[in-house]
Amino acid sequence: MKNLITKLFAVAIFVGASVVSVLGQGIANHPFDRDVFEGYIITSTSDTISGALDLSQLPEYVVVWNGDAQGNRVKYRSAEIVRAKIENKIFTRVYDKNNGEFGSPMSKMMEVVVEGPVSVYKNYQMDYDPTRNLQSWVVTTVVQKEGEPPFTAQGELFTAFKKKMSESVKDNQNIAQKVMAKEEGYKKKDVDLIAKEYNEWHTNQAKAELTY
Repeated sequence: MKNLITKLFAVAIFVGASVVSVLGQGIANHPFDRDVFEGYIITSTSDTISGALDLSQLPEYVVVWNGDAQGNRVKYRSAEIVRAKIENKIFTRVYDKNNGEFGSPMSKMMEVVVEGPVSVYKNYQMDYDPTRNLQSWVVTTVVQKEGEPPFTAQGELFTAFKKKMSESVKDNQNIAQKVMAKEEGYKKKDVDLIAKEYNEWHTNQAKAELTY
């Protein structure tokens, strides 16, 4: 439950949901339902500010307690934030400048699952069911190779996923062929492990080139 609350508040910073909407989920009295979390933010000017992150002024601002040398509270626009740590979760801004499936252009904070030449993220979005007047958080898995548009792994037909994923790792034909063949350990549910294996291979290749 603690992780869920952390996620809900973190999402509120980046997708424009209000704190009120989060508190309206029937969890207002939970011990982790609060405004302040330990962590840091990194701004678009590459400044890193650590401290207690006060989320009470969302969606417009995040306030960092002890945010300067004098120990003052400093207010930052959420749009200025490119990376953040909220307790044990890392969020980073994911970009799609190539008319990809997330829009043109897209810039959104997502939770980091795997980071490297091929990255995997969790994308949180609020869904509203008007028939039941119910809001809920929908979590999808997003994959992005460096320099390429991100794509949604979760919810894709496997045919679409294997084509996109094998394309992302095509410079390692061993992994790419296993993805295309739907071998055990290389299916859509294994996207985190596929990305980790590819990233490790990619790092080793780069090291080998440096020592050649």
